[in-house]
Amino acid sequence: MILKMFGKSVAFVALCGALLTAGTIDGRWNIEAQAKKAAKGKARMSTLDLKSTGNQIQGNLTAGKHVNAAVDKGVIEGNTFSFVTKIITKKGDRTVYWKGIVDGDELKGTQSGKEGSKHGREFTAKRAG
Repeated sequence: MILKMFGKSVAFVALCGALLTAGTIDGRWNIEAQAKKAAKGKARMSTLDLKSTGNQIQGNLTAGKHVNAAVDKGVIEGNTFSFVTKIITKKGDRTVYWKGIVDGDELKGTQSGKEGSKHGREFTAKRAG
């Protein structure tokens, strides 16, 4: 009887841990973003590593060999999030504003070159591993 109850308790704790991880923004995310029209619809791939503390988000964006940008001004409220990355390019710095929702093991949203823009490039990210 005690072993049966213990087994159920362990299973419940494992399930709660999995649900908490699936519902948070914490973790590594593989991003597929819609490319510019000039790229003929090809997707751009990148990775976000995110960690939340309270409603604040910190992390890092990597894309290819040349992009490595810190996540700045990150905020999560419920399942909605926003943050900023500053990408340094040969043509100068480029600020990207991100906003979206956490939907289980997916992030869905838009990237924009202007703060508060209602339009932007759509992206989807899937939790890695």
